[in-house]
Amino acid sequence: MIRRPPRSTLSSSSAASDVYKRQAKSASETDKLLGELTESVVASADLCVFTVDGRAGVTVEDERIGAWLRPIRNGRPTIVVATKCENDAGEDTEAEAARMGYGSAIRVSAEHNEGMIDLGRALIPMLSTEPDENLPKPEFTISVVGVPNVGKSTLVNTVTGEQRVLVGEQAGLTRERISTRWQLEGGQHVQLLDTAGLQAHKTIGKDRLSLLSRWDTERAIKMSDVVILVIDANMPLTRRDLAIGHQVVDAGKALVVAANKLDALPGDWSDRASEVETHIRGRLRKELAQLHSPRVVAISAKEGQGLGELLEGVTLTHEAWNKRVSTSHLNDWLQSIQHSASQRWPAGLNLKYISQTSIKPPTFTMFYNMPRTRLPTSQKRRLLAALNDEFRFDSTPIRLIARKNESRAGHGGKHK
Repeated sequence: MIRRPPRSTLSSSSAASDVYKRQAKSASETDKLLGELTESVVASADLCVFTVDGRAGVTVEDERIGAWLRPIRNGRPTIVVATKCENDAGEDTEAEAARMGYGSAIRVSAEHNEGMIDLGRALIPMLSTEPDENLPKPEFTISVVGVPNVGKSTLVNTVTGEQRVLVGEQAGLTRERISTRWQLEGGQHVQLLDTAGLQAHKTIGKDRLSLLSRWDTERAIKMSDVVILVIDANMPLTRRDLAIGHQVVDAGKALVVAANKLDALPGDWSDRASEVETHIRGRLRKELAQLHSPRVVAISAKEGQGLGELLEGVTLTHEAWNKRVSTSHLNDWLQSIQHSASQRWPAGLNLKYISQTSIKPPTFTMFYNMPRTRLPTSQKRRLLAALNDEFRFDSTPIRLIARKNESRAGHGGKHK
């Protein structure tokens, strides 16, 4: 289904140190998963930066980590960086590090911005400066958002086919967006952003880390073309789910809803999926009216069910978000609904002209005549619904700018 292109990575062994210590103290499932994920990242990195405390010197724990890294790195570039070395501290550590077999340590002080030029000089020769011609530029960006513990990271791991993100029963394991490049079955190269679960506002006020995670997720939404909102099929579309949906639509992004954990519900899969999708779609039409013909897909990220339909829905939604309709087709449609017997418009309303002024999201400007008043919001909604019915901008917010065409005696028509 998916092939991920090669990528260049930079890994820091400070994470490996944390993992090593945690594994020595605890045999919890989360620590085991974190250890496996860290080892996988360190093994695939082009360069590993092994940090030690320049004030404390190379400790027994550092030597153990160095021994742990050796077979994983298997001779590939690894450098040791001694931190906290302000005012020429850490000279002994520089020499001690050489005993681990990775050469002398580079002394730096991040807090005082010392030693950074030396570190840069050491890093540049080890990293490829030539662009990778085999690494195509992503055609569009997808972000995966939702409240904590609905299975966002499990979804990312399943569709990419590898353990890219730590998952577990504990909520809040993802604290920042994680970017992955991969290729859809149709050949499109995309960038996938896994994001932190969006906490309730009352929780964010007590936790600065949650606030930073929220800001990071909001930036991911702005960077995206299509947003997958993951919700729990067992309690579909909570107030917090709807708040995220509004945030996505207000940003002008295309939205696909993935109702995850359907495997936890009893009954036949197709019956459960149909029921859940119909329920959520109905709620969205009422409470997220800016999103026309919302696309909802029931899935089980853990079991890998429904993912083909989800990815197909993402592709179709992205196409709708980029769709452009010719002016001639738009005006033929406008005149047809103006004179349609099934449409009842306010007295005196004359729909004059319409054109599409932009995409991402689709935006239209329409001119009209109407005595004594402006076009009511309810009529704009009718026009948007009819526009979507005709040209199918499914699961995409559509924007309509309605301008009254007022004529002045002796001056002809003037657009305002």
